[in-house]
Amino acid sequence: MEEVPPDLIEEFRRLGLERPESWARSQVREGINQLSRARLLYWLFSNITRTDNDNDRSVADAVNRYDRDEAGQPGSGIVSNPQAQIYKRMLSEGFTERDIRVVIRETEIKALMNFVCALDGCVSPPPEAGSCGFGVFEIDEKGRPLRPVNALHESVHSFNTEARARMAAAPRPPKPDWMNKLEARRDQLRKLREEKEAKDESGPAAG
Repeated sequence: MEEVPPDLIEEFRRLGLERPESWARSQVREGINQLSRARLLYWLFSNITRTDNDNDRSVADAVNRYDRDEAGQPGSGIVSNPQAQIYKRMLSEGFTERDIRVVIRETEIKALMNFVCALDGCVSPPPEAGSCGFGVFEIDEKGRPLRPVNALHESVHSFNTEARARMAAAPRPPKPDWMNKLEARRDQLRKLREEKEAKDESGPAAG
């Protein structure tokens, strides 16, 4: 079986993936162009709004640009930053900048998913667009296509590090009773199987 190069694993780890070994193994043993997929999705996701104040100023910047444009030419702010007035109303009603950024972020992620689904061909085009299809290719330095980059939609959420952090910090809900009973039954069956295997290995008792 072909070995997975450690430097390839490190490439995936640098992109913040949870299981870099699995991505690298898939590329080597299944021949899937995983590194290009990961690099493109990381690039696309890096432009998604962050909720941390220190990392993203989308709300404050929009409001400041709106105020600046309106001061320079009344009416121009609503053209350049129409969302700023909505942000102002939300802030006056008690929403925080982070609250608004969460809404922006989730909307951007949904838009990104819609975009890559169209590229992957996993959604049908609207009737008025006719029969059409598009794709993504890794290209060389002269812009010539090298290898296709497929199934982007399957891994979009692998790059949502904020969601992973929220899941890790959230308390785990208690398991439902049916699941506890199922696990108990599995443990019982495993114990019976182990006892049977041990008895078979020991052979018949001496007479």
